[in-house]
Amino acid sequence: MYRADGVYSFHLASAVDEAALDITDVVRGADLLESSARQIYVLSQLQRPAPHYIHLPVAVDASGTKLSKQTGATAVDTAQPAAALCSVMRFLNQPVPRRLERAPLEQFWAYAIEHWDLSRVSAQRTAPAP
Repeated sequence: MYRADGVYSFHLASAVDEAALDITDVVRGADLLESSARQIYVLSQLQRPAPHYIHLPVAVDASGTKLSKQTGATAVDTAQPAAALCSVMRFLNQPVPRRLERAPLEQFWAYAIEHWDLSRVSAQRTAPAP
């Protein structure tokens, strides 16, 4: 994440934004673990506290390639948002009742917030077949 001249502008900008906004918690993909370390270093040099970081697993295919638009991954079905969110919760190893797949989003979020358990999240996960 640096310019051609070797300046790590992304890390500096991100760290300064987090400090200026008093960000206390950051959730991002495990593929950005090294970026978080760089930003923690920048924040330490600015004598600002680092937020708490959580790095969630990134969905990859069987060959280990990150699923994204750039790699041609199938788009999420937005016609059934609760079903898509249930799939994400299961990917993150969170138990979700099947009934929530057709529930209103408010009901899904109430359940998800009440039952979220970070300790259940596994390291790297392969996405389920569509």
